Amino acid sequence: MKKLCDFSKIYVFSPSNAPTGGVELLHQLVDYLRKRNKDAYIYYYDNPQLGVLAAYTKYEVAVAEHVDDVEGNVAVLPEICFSSQQKLPACSGRFMVVERRQLLS
Repeated sequence: MKKLCDFSKIYVFSPSNAPTGGVELLHQLVDYLRKRNKDAYIYYYDNPQLGVLAAYTKYEVAVAEHVDDVEGNVAVLPEICFSSQQKLPACSGRFMVVERRQLLS
């Protein structure tokens, strides 16, 4: 099974206007990956042109305005937007729940 770090680009889908613990965790995941030189992005699926939310500027987060739907990239989808997987047929992997120990070996 591939690990998250095995993909070229990692797009972590997040709602844009929900300052909750789950959304913060998505930003922490991108921060964690970027600090380990992974090409990871937050994608605000409901407002892609929005910049990083003020509550999360303490994290090293890059925002993607679109998802490169090509083989080798991955979309990390929280359960609230799992239906988005049908819009990304080329992304070769999807993770609903990723534990920190699964990220890197």
